Amino acid sequence: MKKIAIGALLVIIFSGISVPFFASGSPATYKNVSNNGAVKAVSVHLYWDEDCTSNVDSISWGLLQPRMTVNKTIYISNNHPTRSMKLNMATENWTPEVANGPITLTWNRENQVLPAGVVIEAIMTLSVSPNIVENITNFSFDMAIIGTGQ
Repeated sequence: MKKIAIGALLVIIFSGISVPFFASGSPATYKNVSNNGAVKAVSVHLYWDEDCTSNVDSISWGLLQPRMTVNKTIYISNNHPTRSMKLNMATENWTPEVANGPITLTWNRENQVLPAGVVIEAIMTLSVSPNIVENITNFSFDMAIIGTGQ
């Protein structure tokens, strides 16, 4: 049975999310694998709800298999009183480095301008390639959502 524990992180240091990865037809088993990393929200704020009451501090992606895509919804708030922010996302510090490529994180708000005082929904998408490298058993990465003043 092939397993991968996956951790993705948002906003603050995150530890302990695990997700088994298994070949099709294999029984699922859970194993806690520690993952550490940091994600910055620069000039914007990240929430689980559109009322901005629950900060995003980690994401659990659930069970993953090759060819699988998982979407998670977050909300981005621009609290600046007058300045719009152009949104960008970046990932870095992949461990192991070979995980970057077969496993990808994308979103639907790249280069979008977020007006001052506005909250928008964003869809974070984690995808696992059908050609996942056999020796990847766990991984982590850092992510940043950056608002650049316009």
